[in-house]
Amino acid sequence: MGFVCWFLWRKDSICLNEYIYSTLVSGLFKDEKSEDGLKLWKEMLEKGCKPNTLVYSVLIDGLCRVGKPDEAEEIFTEMVNRGCMPNAFTFNSLMRDFFEMGKSDKAI
Repeated sequence: MGFVCWFLWRKDSICLNEYIYSTLVSGLFKDEKSEDGLKLWKEMLEKGCKPNTLVYSVLIDGLCRVGKPDEAEEIFTEMVNRGCMPNAFTFNSLMRDFFEMGKSDKAI
C-alpha cells in the first residue's frame, strides 16, 4: 500500500498528510531503507507538512532500530522544542535503545 501512496503522491494525484507520511517513513525503515526514510522526512518538512507526535515517534523509533541514537536524540530534542508532546511509544523507543547500548543511566 505504501508504494501505491508514494506513486500517487509523485503524480500529484493526492495530498499526503502526516498520517500517510508516518506510514511511509515507518515502512522504509522496516524495509532497511533508512536513507530513503530520512529523505522522505526532509521532503515532508520542505512541503510544509507539520509533523505530529506520530511522525516524530516513527522517525525516532526507526533511527533507534538502525543504530543511529545520536540522530534519534536530535529529532527528540527538535520534537520537544517545537512543542510536540512525546508519547509512550516515543519514550519506549529511546529507552530500549539506551538499554541496548548499555546506557541505562540515560534511560532512567
